[in-house]
Amino acid sequence: MEKKPIVLIVDDEPGVRESFRMVLKDRYDPVAVESGEAALCWLENSKPDLIFLDILMPGIDGLEVLERIRTTDTLTPVVMVTATKTVKTAVTAMKLGAFDYVTKPFDIEELRLIADRATENGELKREVEHLRDEVGKRYGFDNIIGESGSMQDVFKTVEAVARLKTTVLITG
Repeated sequence: MEKKPIVLIVDDEPGVRESFRMVLKDRYDPVAVESGEAALCWLENSKPDLIFLDILMPGIDGLEVLERIRTTDTLTPVVMVTATKTVKTAVTAMKLGAFDYVTKPFDIEELRLIADRATENGELKREVEHLRDEVGKRYGFDNIIGESGSMQDVFKTVEAVARLKTTVLITG
C-alpha cells in the first residue's frame, strides 16, 4: 500500500480543522493543530508534504509562521487559508513563499485540486533539488585531478565564477 502524503492543517477553529480533515482524508494523511506555535513545534520533529495555514490566528499569525517555515524549508508547499479575500494579504503571502491561498468557506473540489497541485509541485521541487545535488557531486572539484599550485589557483577561480550566469573558457 502506498504511503499517503502528510498534510499539516493549522487553524484555530476546530470546525475548520475537522472540515479539512474530512475532505482530505481519502488521499492524504491529515494532521491538525490549533495554533501557529503548535505548528512550529510539530514541524521541529516532522516533515509534511503540504501545509494549510490559517492567516488570522491568536498568538503567532499565519504570515509570521510562513516566514519562520521559509527560513528552514523552502520546498514544502504552503497554502494560506483566509476568511477574508483581500488582495493585499494574498500578495504578501505569495511574496513570503506561499504556494496558493484558499478562502473560507471553501469549495471541496477546489480544495482537493489545490492540494493535489501543491503536493505535485512539492515533489517536483524536491526531485529537482536532488538532481542538482547529484549533478554537483558528479561535476565537483573532487573529480578533477590537479595538485599543483597553479591548478589550485584555477580551481579557486572556477569556484568563484561558477555561481555566476556567464560562460567561461579555461585553456591550458
